[in-house]
Amino acid sequence: MDQEDFEVNMEKKTLEEKKTAKLFTCEVCDRGFTRRDSWRRHQKTQHGAKEKKKTEKYFCRVCAQHFTRRYNWLRHQRTHHQPQTKKRFTCPTCDRAFFRRANLIRHQQRHDNKKERVWHCENCEESFYRLWDWRTHQRGKHGSCLD
Repeated sequence: MDQEDFEVNMEKKTLEEKKTAKLFTCEVCDRGFTRRDSWRRHQKTQHGAKEKKKTEKYFCRVCAQHFTRRYNWLRHQRTHHQPQTKKRFTCPTCDRAFFRRANLIRHQQRHDNKKERVWHCENCEESFYRLWDWRTHQRGKHGSCLD
């Protein structure tokens, strides 16, 4: 084996070691994990650890909604409580208007017949296209804790 082959083999070995390195270790049972989400899931399922909730520092005085990030609070104020703000993005199918282009795009997906409402509420007749919308509904309408 010449020097060049040796260096290539060492690079491969180093990459493999990085891929399999246990960067996250459980403090209770010393089990190692390569990914943070696996470590967190282990903490929660095996040791009953609860994640810290972010504090909601921003509060809407109009509708009493809370926000963890200032940006989201400001966007909420601008889109929900300032009548002079114009909804610039209109759906060509049903004429519903939106403040943000991303919301229009998400809405337009609902007109697509291929997409089904796969998330069904067990407490009422509502159904949803997205898991996020179903979770928001559960928390808002039924006070469910889904953690």
